[in-house]
Amino acid sequence: MDKVGQNQPPISLVINGEIWIQVNNFQDSREYDRHFMTKRLENGHEVFIFGNGKNGSRPGDRFALSLKQTKSDPELNGQLGNMNLNSNPSEKLKGIYRAVIMNNEDPEENLRLHVKIDAIPEMGLLWASPILPSKDKNLVIPSVGDIVWISFKEGDPQQPLWLGKINDEV
Repeated sequence: MDKVGQNQPPISLVINGEIWIQVNNFQDSREYDRHFMTKRLENGHEVFIFGNGKNGSRPGDRFALSLKQTKSDPELNGQLGNMNLNSNPSEKLKGIYRAVIMNNEDPEENLRLHVKIDAIPEMGLLWASPILPSKDKNLVIPSVGDIVWISFKEGDPQQPLWLGKINDEV
């Protein structure tokens, strides 16, 4: 019997209105490619694996996602097919938001900040990338608890950017 994902058409996922494509590995995936893989665990459960942000994008933990199968193939016992991961439909986020830094130690060492935007609590914590120029990563990183300005690249809630620290001495 074939392993899951072999000799079968790729799965398409729709997450917040964006189409994600199944791949066998992330080797050729770029930072913003919406790719994922599937894996069968020892307990028989299927899981989706997303990129790490460098090789393949990731939907992030910003939204509470629910899985709903929209089409099934009887030969696959309903385990594969077109899937729809729904949260509330994503709207473009316009403007600049105040955010509190919850963690300033980026595990990927890309100077990102883990922030919470009080005006949009349903987004949870976000890893925001810096938009400030840095030479050899010599950017001064704000401290945990500091307030920073956050915007979103092209209004995309999956691409938060931190613009700078709000001076608390005003």
